[in-house]
Amino acid sequence: MPLYREWARAKINLTLTVNGRRPDGYHDLLSLVAFADAGDAVTLDDASAPTGIAVTGPFASAIEGPNLVETALERVLKLLPGIEIGHVTIEKNLPVASGMGGGSSDAAAALRAIRSAHPERTAGLDWNGLCTGLGADVPVCFAGEATWMSGTG
Repeated sequence: MPLYREWARAKINLTLTVNGRRPDGYHDLLSLVAFADAGDAVTLDDASAPTGIAVTGPFASAIEGPNLVETALERVLKLLPGIEIGHVTIEKNLPVASGMGGGSSDAAAALRAIRSAHPERTAGLDWNGLCTGLGADVPVCFAGEATWMSGTG
């Protein structure tokens, strides 16, 4: 089986307006985001079993505990029982907690790789709903295009 490699590009806030704190503790935001040519590389080896994650690269040691990619894989497994995802490797080139959406972009890239590896099985999946459930930045990172974002942040 082939390897599926996705580029998890850094998310850059070109503008950011914080429009106040909401009762739930989040903020209402308005931001224009774009994506840089720098980022992490996410590779899915769908021939490997069981499903798992390895992290390499210059910032791999900064990741502590479960990350958003792990959560994304768990959610896909719950939504599509019996799917064999395979093994994901993240080459962590973006600093952790740097505000560049690294974790969100990694999760989005892993989801795009799963979609590429299993097009028939994932055709009916609500990708936007899945991404939104993972975090506010994941949907825009999944699309990977310059976008005006508004709402929860």
